[in-house]
Amino acid sequence: MCHDRCLLTGAKSHKELLQLAEEGDANMVDKLVGDIYGDDYSGLGLSADTVASSFGKLVNSDLRDSVSNQDLAASLVQVSKRHVTLLPVYHGVISHRLHGMNESCHTPGVWKED
Repeated sequence: MCHDRCLLTGAKSHKELLQLAEEGDANMVDKLVGDIYGDDYSGLGLSADTVASSFGKLVNSDLRDSVSNQDLAASLVQVSKRHVTLLPVYHGVISHRLHGMNESCHTPGVWKED
């Protein structure tokens, strides 16, 4: 699991990747709602510190040059955590759509009858 992340950050192991991430700031890499709108986007209930685009700031070459391996590691770890967290939700949505299930064993109570 670490191979691509280690190649991107220069870490030699998963443990080193996590150490780099602790020292980094993902906000230096990720574009936030506040970066786009200047503040919260209350129309959709999004706080200014909500990630709008992982690695979104890397599009700007000036910002890309100032990003450290620690910042990149922090963003990579956060992306991994978000994906792992959302997998059961996606499973529940797919199960609901394909099988008409009212509840999924992975996301109990999410599907409710109106």
